[in-house]
Amino acid sequence: MASALLTAFLAAYATVTTHAVRTVIQNVERMVAEERPCKDDSVYCQCTTPPTKTLPLLSGAQSFNFFTISTFYISGAGFEGYKKKAWKPGYLDAMKCLEVKGPGDSQDAEPLERQGTCLCNSASLPNGNTSFGNCLNRKEGSMCVPHVEMLRCHKKDGSKIGYFRLDSAPPALFVRGAAYCTPWVPHATERRVWCEWEAADMPEDASEEKLKEKCLMAVGNKGNEWIFPKGFEVYTRHNVCGRNMKLGKCVNFMMENYREHIKGSPWAVILQ
Repeated sequence: MASALLTAFLAAYATVTTHAVRTVIQNVERMVAEERPCKDDSVYCQCTTPPTKTLPLLSGAQSFNFFTISTFYISGAGFEGYKKKAWKPGYLDAMKCLEVKGPGDSQDAEPLERQGTCLCNSASLPNGNTSFGNCLNRKEGSMCVPHVEMLRCHKKDGSKIGYFRLDSAPPALFVRGAAYCTPWVPHATERRVWCEWEAADMPEDASEEKLKEKCLMAVGNKGNEWIFPKGFEVYTRHNVCGRNMKLGKCVNFMMENYREHIKGSPWAVILQ
């Protein structure tokens, strides 16, 4: 009897679990297949902008020093207000806004609103830090801009060219052909890149030897009586250092441990 009950229970559990998983998969597949346009009665939508130096918000704007493609989430009421803003001609037409969760969707249709925090923007709460759910469930129109610390830059054909922190805009990436950038969450940081940074507190006429010393300080390696190791390069014209290293060390470790030897932030160039 006990064995039969256990078998029946497991069968029922499997049926319920399978149904729940199937429901979630079907919801996701439907959203991808239908690409439902954002509407004023949507629970919330995902919007992707064209490359722009200014991201219009419901209250104010977020500015960049370079062309950036941004992604944000917005409630239906917020989308209604967003369309009424007097943005530049063609901006709304070039922006893609798709409904992620509609008024008829089940509660588990898309769990994004329960994940993490964002920069919440509305008429009464400009740039407040709160959760996706608290932001997008407000009665008034609101938009949720994910926090961005890193950007990845691309050439015109979409190929990747490099990475850098939002607090600096290295001209070296744009000289190499970067046309626009997108928000990037660090991952696969063990891959090797060509890392560059500007040495801090260096006069414009600094000698190559002095620059080499400063470059080595930024990686915590003074070498043997300042014998410059292989894999390093210095560019005296701009007091820039360069070294082949792992991506994580370039964009995180150096800033966490040797910030005083770096002007601004390092940037990483993808090895070709």
